[in-house]
Amino acid sequence: MSNIPQGGLLMKNERQKTIIKMLNNETYFSVKTLSNIFKVSEMTIRRDIIELEEDNLVIKEHGGVKKKNKILTTSEKMNKNVPQKEYIGRVMNKIINKDDVIFVGAGTTFYHALKQIDFSYKAILTNSIISFNLLMENEHRNIYLTGGELFKQTGEFVGEHAEALLDAFNINKAFLATNGIDNRNITTSSPALARIQNKAITLAEQSFVLADYSKFDYSDTYTFNTLDNITALLTDNQLSTELINKYSQYTKLIR
Repeated sequence: MSNIPQGGLLMKNERQKTIIKMLNNETYFSVKTLSNIFKVSEMTIRRDIIELEEDNLVIKEHGGVKKKNKILTTSEKMNKNVPQKEYIGRVMNKIINKDDVIFVGAGTTFYHALKQIDFSYKAILTNSIISFNLLMENEHRNIYLTGGELFKQTGEFVGEHAEALLDAFNINKAFLATNGIDNRNITTSSPALARIQNKAITLAEQSFVLADYSKFDYSDTYTFNTLDNITALLTDNQLSTELINKYSQYTKLIR
């Protein structure tokens, strides 16, 4: 933590800039810790955190402050861990039945995973423009796009309209992506993304979260559900034995 001051008081602006730098190395600091580091009152630190959150630079948590993660664009994520995403697609294909109505969420995992599935399903509903276009290009049938408010960074529809369309379908299996799984928590980058994914879990008879090995032991900004509320995690063959043992406590892992 080279950015932590070694003594002496800092002016407010300098102190807040230093907090931001510190959060580049550590994802969370408690108010008490920051108070001790900067030698100011906890009330002063709380005011700093409130101002930084109002500037959209940090996330205020109970008793402390958390780093605000950058929302990566689809193009930034597209070429990461492609073989693992394709592997997960083959796992996904094995559990889809010909009479299934399935929901497919958004995320670059699906861009690669959906190329591995065949035509054995009744209908596919998605809120992802990328998934919809890919399925159309590959001449899949009975594809439905939710519409709604477009979340441009990831190319997915969210909001009341998108969620209402989910209500109209009898979803057998929901397949969802995540930015990170930390203990029981399944996380994403935005409350709007969290709501529609949580809605799909609630409505579906079975729900599956797709996560390659890099998503484990990582937490993004918002928790949209917990592992004990889903049917299984679909992952790749690179997950360590330690992580398999850890996360098998919370839900079934299919690899």
